[in-house]
Amino acid sequence: RGLGDVYKRQVFSSDVKQKKIKEFIDENANISVSRSFENIVLCDRYAKGVYSPKDLLVYKPRDYSDRETAGRFLKEKGKEKVYLFVPAFSSIQDEQEIEKIACDFDGVYADGLWGIAFAERLRKPCVAGLGLNVFNRTDIVQLEKRGVSDIVLSKELSASELSVLRGYGYVFTRGRICTMEFLYCPFGRRCASCTAENDEKLTDESGRVFPLERTVLGGRCRF
Repeated sequence: RGLGDVYKRQVFSSDVKQKKIKEFIDENANISVSRSFENIVLCDRYAKGVYSPKDLLVYKPRDYSDRETAGRFLKEKGKEKVYLFVPAFSSIQDEQEIEKIACDFDGVYADGLWGIAFAERLRKPCVAGLGLNVFNRTDIVQLEKRGVSDIVLSKELSASELSVLRGYGYVFTRGRICTMEFLYCPFGRRCASCTAENDEKLTDESGRVFPLERTVLGGRCRF
């Protein structure tokens, strides 16, 4: 199967020269880091025989209330560590729902600051995710003071900026980059009569097409 089938979401690598990932961005080719894991792979299903025991898998559910699918993912996995993806924005009710499944995972991938506090409260290890937009060593020092040593560097950094941070974090190498998050439904929130599929698309005024990825949390859709 192709990498597009295997790596459904995103891949962050501690070694962008590794053979598994062939389609990394050229400007990042000379950046390498050495942290706890070889790769951090965001996915919503497990692909047997693909990952390395040194990889960290981050389970990003389609529906946080679907404990059956989460349990199946954990049952199918090999020796890899599996963290739970925690979104950047969550209400108290959302947090309560996330906590119901978070205890089954090895740690937390925090896409926002509250996720770090959430991991601390559960006494779980934490990865500072792409949503934190880590730009410089000041950011890194502050995260390490909170006990976070595995850090995904900002997708907005150039090759020269990344070279200054060599050895401090993971670099995005493959998959979809999130350009925007919708906390409010673009389909008018007519849930009872909604016919929108999970892979809808939006087109901007320049004709560029953006795929929408639906996640259900707290009984509400977000994209």
